Amino acid sequence: MSYRIDSDGSSRYNAAGNRTTAVSNQQQQLFIEQINQAIRERANAGGPNKLDALREKTVVVERGDNLWTIAKENNVSLDDLLATNRIADNEAIVPNEILIVPQSSPEVVANGPANRNGVPEGETSFISDLYERCNQLAYANDPSQVDYDAETTAMQREVETYLDNLPASDRQAAAKAR
Repeated sequence: MSYRIDSDGSSRYNAAGNRTTAVSNQQQQLFIEQINQAIRERANAGGPNKLDALREKTVVVERGDNLWTIAKENNVSLDDLLATNRIADNEAIVPNEILIVPQSSPEVVANGPANRNGVPEGETSFISDLYERCNQLAYANDPSQVDYDAETTAMQREVETYLDNLPASDRQAAAKAR
């Protein structure tokens, strides 16, 4: 199962999206090199030449992972994962490779499997992604470069999309479970 790391390579995250462990300086340097390599490869394939910290995260491939399982684990469509990395769906991935993953898709989360209370299993990850985006906005290095109105409107739309995509019969159950 792939695991998420900070865009600066300093920490690992658990499946719920919570920061769990700091990594050694040596491991951080290796992660930074690998993240930069993934960005260069994407740019060479015609994609962006930088990571969008508000909309993308980085994961490390582990033995047994494939593109489909990584998309599923991160609550994104396979097509979105492929497009973000500018790779073909038949392209091989290898352990310790870095992939750039879009933030959780509200549609994928809402239409994914639900727990016994009717709450989609990916909801915690979706909420964690929104929370992290809020932190990115709150602690932006250069606030003058951030369009706060546009970013908060985009997050509001994602929450609306999530709620609109929940099956009508599950909306009440999901709200009560919180």
